[in-house]
Amino acid sequence: MGDSSLKKTINLLLIEDLYYDAQLEKTILEKSNLHCSIQWVSNKEEFYKTCEHFIPDVVVSDYHLPDITTEEILEYSNKNFTYVPVIIISGAIGEETTVEIIKKGAVDVVLKEHLFKLPQVIERALAESQKRRELDDALEVLTKTRHLQALILQNIPVGIIVATKDGEVIEINKHALSVLGYDTESKPEHFSAKSFFVEGSQRTHFFKVLNAKGIIQNYEAKVYRKDGRVRIFSFYAVMHTIDEEQYILTAIIDVTEQKALEERVLFLSFFDPLTQLPNRALLKDRIDLALMRARHNKRYVAVIALDIDRFKYVNDSLGHKIGDDILIEISQKLSKSLRDGDVVARIGNDEFGIMLIDIARNEDVIAVINKIRNIFTLPFHVDTHELLITASMGVALFPDDGNNAEELLQNADIALAKARQQGRFTCEFYTKDLNKKVSDYISLEAKLKRAIAQNEFELYYQPYFNIKTSKLAGMEALLRWNSEGKVVSPATFIPILEDSGLIIDAGRWIIEEVCRQLSLWKNAGLPVNPISLNVSPIQFQQSDFKDMVMDIISSYTTDAGYIVLEITETTYMRNIDYTKEVMQKLKDAGLHFAIDDFGTGYSSLSSLLALPFDYLKIDRSFVMNVDVEPHATVLIRAINTMAHTIGIRTIAEGVETQAQLHSLLDLRCDYAQGFYFSRPLQIDKLEKLLLEK
Repeated sequence: MGDSSLKKTINLLLIEDLYYDAQLEKTILEKSNLHCSIQWVSNKEEFYKTCEHFIPDVVVSDYHLPDITTEEILEYSNKNFTYVPVIIISGAIGEETTVEIIKKGAVDVVLKEHLFKLPQVIERALAESQKRRELDDALEVLTKTRHLQALILQNIPVGIIVATKDGEVIEINKHALSVLGYDTESKPEHFSAKSFFVEGSQRTHFFKVLNAKGIIQNYEAKVYRKDGRVRIFSFYAVMHTIDEEQYILTAIIDVTEQKALEERVLFLSFFDPLTQLPNRALLKDRIDLALMRARHNKRYVAVIALDIDRFKYVNDSLGHKIGDDILIEISQKLSKSLRDGDVVARIGNDEFGIMLIDIARNEDVIAVINKIRNIFTLPFHVDTHELLITASMGVALFPDDGNNAEELLQNADIALAKARQQGRFTCEFYTKDLNKKVSDYISLEAKLKRAIAQNEFELYYQPYFNIKTSKLAGMEALLRWNSEGKVVSPATFIPILEDSGLIIDAGRWIIEEVCRQLSLWKNAGLPVNPISLNVSPIQFQQSDFKDMVMDIISSYTTDAGYIVLEITETTYMRNIDYTKEVMQKLKDAGLHFAIDDFGTGYSSLSSLLALPFDYLKIDRSFVMNVDVEPHATVLIRAINTMAHTIGIRTIAEGVETQAQLHSLLDLRCDYAQGFYFSRPLQIDKLEKLLLEK
């Protein structure tokens, strides 16, 4: 059958007595690229009654049926349906039984554990049936005249071999000689068809079925070419009697590349090529099948969405080869940690899906989760690197959290999103309340995308002052957002910008706006003071960050000396060498750097000495108690002494009272920022302040 015929609707008769098995088989066929009109019957009476008015293109039947045997189905089909292949579905059966089924007229047997191959088997069977029809038509023409017989035999684009009953080749066309690797102009002497077969069992089976039934079709076997190479051929052979002598007429087709392509396409349809694990599509099928059994057995099924924490950073800093090796090692360890029957799949770049079956109680799920967590307690050794990798998990349970694979996977993802918000190496179980929170999160993310595109953001500026002189020393640019008439807290939208990656576009806008504002003030003759701005860890790690900053400064002809980039300890500790390189190049161009929220992260003194910082911002958590808490006083004095020793000036954040200011003056802080002096100001109010100062 050609490609065009395979695209039309295929009338398929499905004989299956079990409802769930029939639904599973129909689902697999509906998801394939075959267009099937399926007529399902479940017993003998329905079979014969349906066959009175329904002419199938292909018959698919279960092997074990309560009131009708496979032999009866095959006998009826072979007698009443011309060129209609019959495919048998069965559990584990032996080779002898399979041979008997084939001998009685079935074209193939599909094991239930390989049921996902059914569409490919049907497609191949229909194609072979069409070839058999065409070959039979050709044979009819061959019998008319010897001249036509020779002409068609040599020019038909199918290998044709005529042999005696014992396999001795007496006629072979050019196409057959070519695919077997022989000279197409002469037939080899003493040429036996039995010598084709690589495996003796395949040769024995071929001739056994042919002698018993007189026909064998769609039979695939490994064959030797003349040069010794092994290929896969598809055989269609019939036994013909001419003048009381029996001859074997065989059509052969080299299907080696087709088989390899089918296997590859089939593999890629259901498996991840990197880790060799099932993919999302196969996981969904396995979950739906497990749910059928769970409903019958009154058991739970758990679906876990597992995401590797900060995996993008691993890829960006160490390269995709290291990242791939880590994914392979994680997949192997996950597979070993699960029970028999459980499934792990790769369903995203750094995300795995896990299905746990036969769950009797929640404790069973927790036990497996703990085994999975144990995988990530030890370092991963990849190439020359020793890496501490962690993962976050979200869990959804059937039947409480979903009735099908799609719902369970979606709700496990919702729980995973909540786990990621809690920090690294966490696990969350799905609750209905989470669904609303995630929905709100997605809605806000969409609004943020629009805010960037439509320029809805605004910068407020919070001044900081010289503690000794009370003079304005500079200001910090702070991102604000007024969405649909409502002010959205930065604590709400900044984390979403970070998680979604939108912070890269937002951060670029902040740098452009600061440079634009500095240029406007300079051109207007207003006093110009340094402006500091926060740089996201994600943006700082971008390979083009320093070039992007310099391009913006150049485009606005801004004096780089008025720009202070604030980065946190967490940011610069990710990759000290990279941080040092970026900072030094921007320092050489005139920019300044400040450590933000000092004391809340790593506080590595050796790194502080190695990096060219100009300012150190003391976190408000220390400042708020500086006038009443001796420990805070000691700590801030130590920070100031250390900073001044290495030439770094300090800025105290969150100053709200005069008492705090006096204490900070005594402790030798250089600058102070906070509500005591000024709240963050819109641009018009800030410009008024600049004129006053």
